Amino acid sequence: SPTMMASCALTPGVRAQEAIMVGDSELDIEGARRAGVRAALVVRGPESPHLPGGVVPDLIVGGLVELKGPIASMVLRGL
Repeated sequence: SPTMMASCALTPGVRAQEAIMVGDSELDIEGARRAGVRAALVVRGPESPHLPGGVVPDLIVGGLVELKGPIASMVLRGL
């Protein structure tokens, strides 16, 4: 949501480039992109959500536990 993205922007010492929005809808991914934040899409169930053209998450995972490795990799690469 825009409110959540705004509160992240107000967190001292956190830059948009250092944040990752984890969501399960196209609105979550679009909001992250508009705020300049990386986005991870959690797909729950067999159907993938419809994402409009140009809205591409950085990560697609089947559950939160799957984020540990990719997030650690991004941190180590300085992304």
